[in-house]
Amino acid sequence: MTEHPSGDRGAFEAALLELEKAQLAYDEARDALIQNMFPRSQQLVRASEDHHADIQTIAELLWESAGRPTGTQEEDWKRAEAIVQCAVAATACAAS
Repeated sequence: MTEHPSGDRGAFEAALLELEKAQLAYDEARDALIQNMFPRSQQLVRASEDHHADIQTIAELLWESAGRPTGTQEEDWKRAEAIVQCAVAATACAAS
């Protein structure tokens, strides 16, 4: 997107959503495998509510894809939060 700033922003955000959903599904499967393999161990498993790093990464991708504009930090952060929340909700529904 940085090379083609006039690209389809909606398609880019949809791709980020799919990427985040895949990451969450992977994390969930990995954590379940570890708990299954080592049920009595004190394994540290990533808390599902802690997505700060995911939000930060996506916000940076949004900022980069827009050509690194000045003054969009709050908007990028809110859009990244929405993408992560949507991915978490979709993953939770799929697991039910």
